[in-house]
Amino acid sequence: YTTSNKNLTQVVGTIGSTVSLTSSANPSTVNEPVTLTATVGPITGSVKLVGTVSFTDNGSPLAACVVTFTPATGVASCTTSLLTLGTHTIIATYSGDPSYGTSSGTVTQVVNPASVGIVLTANPPNTSAVNAQVTFTATITAPTGTTSLAGSVNFTDNGTSITNCSASAVTLQGSTNIGLATCSTNSLTAGSHTIKAAYLNDPNFTANSNTITQTVSKAVTSLNLGSSSPANASTVNQTTPPAFTATITAPAGGIALTGTVTFTDNGAAISNCPASAPAASART
Repeated sequence: YTTSNKNLTQVVGTIGSTVSLTSSANPSTVNEPVTLTATVGPITGSVKLVGTVSFTDNGSPLAACVVTFTPATGVASCTTSLLTLGTHTIIATYSGDPSYGTSSGTVTQVVNPASVGIVLTANPPNTSAVNAQVTFTATITAPTGTTSLAGSVNFTDNGTSITNCSASAVTLQGSTNIGLATCSTNSLTAGSHTIKAAYLNDPNFTANSNTITQTVSKAVTSLNLGSSSPANASTVNQTTPPAFTATITAPAGGIALTGTVTFTDNGAAISNCPASAPAASART
């Protein structure tokens, strides 16, 4: 027999891979940190993964999500707090390598509106007087990482919007997650007032409210009583009787005096001097 040989070409394919993707919080809320974990497998024997894992959100690279990948375990993860309100299709893709094929895994992440805290205060606190200016301040506390508050605050008094305070803007304090809205009014009448501040109309945050009770006391007036007679002296049955004039001074603010003035002599009503509207005068 003569020597003979034949060549054989052996084709070695890559090992198939799969990606399992999970979320640490699903659903989550706006600005809530979410950790996405992708597990690439199966790892066969001593054949190591040498590719990379990338994450996309609705087809675009996932913003501000730094990927940590451990090839020995096949686990890759990234954490983001920038997912916006709505539904997100998150895909983790293994790039493949000479030994393992490419693969991907998907999770549908739902992001709901977040909640805010609200605290209402008054200056002066709790009590004030008619015509006095009172400033109400609503302090809105949003989740850490909040960069804007798009809603407004409606201030109401016993269920009715306070004039010029039905849609007060919220101003973030520097780079914090604290926002303030204020309402100033001098129109509170005497009595007890339930003041409510409600944060509304922000698609990223649920509505919330807080109430306080403001007690308004009657304003203090001053009364000056004068007589037309010189030195407050007159004679019995004099031809022209003296005129008594009561002048009432109320605090500024425009609230009308609706009471009456009565004139008495040693505690008894003076005849021909009925109760009169301010400023009142009478002759006797």
